[in-house]
Amino acid sequence: ETGPAAAAADGAAGSGAAGGGAARSFAVGDSVLARRQDGDLAEGTIAQRFGDSSYLVMWSDTNDTSAQLEAADIMPLAAGMSLGDGRRRHRIAPAFILNNFLLKTAIPSSDLSRVQMVVRDGADVNCSDSEGNSPLSVAVTHSAPQRLLSFLLSRGAQVNAPGAGGTPLQLAATMGNVDAVEVLLAHGADASAVDLAAVAEPVADMLRAHVAEAAAAGPAAAEAEESQSLTAEEHASYETACCTLLVPALSHARGRTHSPKAARRVTLVLSYLVGWSRGDHFGHMSPDDGHALVAALTALLRTEDGGELVAALRIAADVVERAPSLGP
Repeated sequence: ETGPAAAAADGAAGSGAAGGGAARSFAVGDSVLARRQDGDLAEGTIAQRFGDSSYLVMWSDTNDTSAQLEAADIMPLAAGMSLGDGRRRHRIAPAFILNNFLLKTAIPSSDLSRVQMVVRDGADVNCSDSEGNSPLSVAVTHSAPQRLLSFLLSRGAQVNAPGAGGTPLQLAATMGNVDAVEVLLAHGADASAVDLAAVAEPVADMLRAHVAEAAAAGPAAAEAEESQSLTAEEHASYETACCTLLVPALSHARGRTHSPKAARRVTLVLSYLVGWSRGDHFGHMSPDDGHALVAALTALLRTEDGGELVAALRIAADVVERAPSLGP
């Protein structure tokens, strides 16, 4: 299989090692690519964190259960990237996939559809190269069209992320790239960070007008935002709903799923949610929902899967501490 995803993967192969210098941090539930004791890479999920750099990885296949690994042996996982050789679509850990693809293929051809495909396949819109340049900065620096910039921003690209040459807006303003300045300002770029004396007059005029407009709208915007904020009572009500609705739903889902991989993921989410919930949240659960949670937990405690058992023990400890009346 060939195409933009395969081309991006090829471009990342030569530069991916450059991104391994900084220690990575993972959260429980993250999908990762990790190195087994035999040296092979395998797909897994973060089940628990130990200290700052050690994690329990629950393997996605059924050959092994889990292993405690250092962060240096774990990489983030991006879904759907093709190996380009006719085999099934595997997942790979991108380092600078999108940056390389933008430079080598997308910007020269102005083909937005190919960028959309690479991002859909899992390329990180906020990855950075060895100089700290994000895909958005790369696109601005190489005069990518407005529609490409808008797409990156719509997919979560950080509009004010600083790079080697400054923020994307600082780069665009210095280059006199009016089109890029217009898009970035529309997506919340910080105009005050630009030195107006160092940019061309048309761009400086745009920035001054934007700052003046934002200042005039400031009080009204702040008042509107304050009026939309949740009250303490509303916040507490939604917190309770998260526990009383989601915990039972996950408990029922865990008992009904027949996929080992799906069961592990449900268990991880349930473990996180139970750990987040307070004792008074459990008090609002119905007797049937409480019974479903206990039944799911009892089944989990009988599992032979090491990763699930660790999560089950953590859930049990939280339930016994915060809702002893529900304890198994």
